[in-house]
Amino acid sequence: MRPDTNYTEQNVLNRTFDDSFQVINVHNLHYDPSTDSLVSGTTFFGITKFEWETGNCIYKGTNLDVDAADGDSGWTVYKYGYTGSDCTSIKVKPGTWTGRAALFA
Repeated sequence: MRPDTNYTEQNVLNRTFDDSFQVINVHNLHYDPSTDSLVSGTTFFGITKFEWETGNCIYKGTNLDVDAADGDSGWTVYKYGYTGSDCTSIKVKPGTWTGRAALFA
């Protein structure tokens, strides 16, 4: 066990095992810039937008408010980096969808 953790990996696995379905429960988290915190994966984003360039997704933006304008704050913007046609990096920052290029300049 690492000194900065309370539980061993096995202990965590045991606590997350669902006996009824015989599976480990995985709980996704995502960053919510409006509260500057991690939010349970059961909270879904209201809107997702994409920008594509030559067949590759360059930017993805998500906002919890389905009616959010592109210039509203509260967007989580993903910038995908490529080497050739292979996605090799993903950078994530809070901001606006309209200001996405400036976020990663």
